[in-house]
Amino acid sequence: MSDVDVRLSELERRVARLEQLRTEDSGLRTESHHPETVAARETELSPHSPVLTPPVVPSPPLESNLLLAGRSLIALGGAYLLRALAESKVLPIATAVAIGFAYAAVWLWRSSDHARHSRRAHAAFCAAIAAVIAYPIIWESTTRFALFNSAAAAGPPSPE
Repeated sequence: MSDVDVRLSELERRVARLEQLRTEDSGLRTESHHPETVAARETELSPHSPVLTPPVVPSPPLESNLLLAGRSLIALGGAYLLRALAESKVLPIATAVAIGFAYAAVWLWRSSDHARHSRRAHAAFCAAIAAVIAYPIIWESTTRFALFNSAAAAGPPSPE
């Protein structure tokens, strides 16, 4: 046999073994990337096989970030709807402020729930939504609507 035929049959054997490993490891399992397992597979393939490396864990897909951004915009649209209802006198100002704070509290609760389930990106977006909704309400209810005085908007006094 010529050198080319030997190398070709070696490649065919290695590809067949890789296809077999692929069907055996249909999902990612931690034991399949253990150093002893990788070393055993290398010797099964060929003594001259390249070093097998574990797959790189992918970053969150762009679709997930777009989903979070879209959800944020929809949430802020709900807050602007409340503001429009208050400014057009459909709702009394005090009622709209109370509903706005409740709306921000819902987003803060969602942030806590996402954090509890280890979904950090979702938790961060929900917390940011809550802040973007609540802080302007505090500002406008103090300066524009005069529902709070500046001391009440600043919070409780610090103990001395």
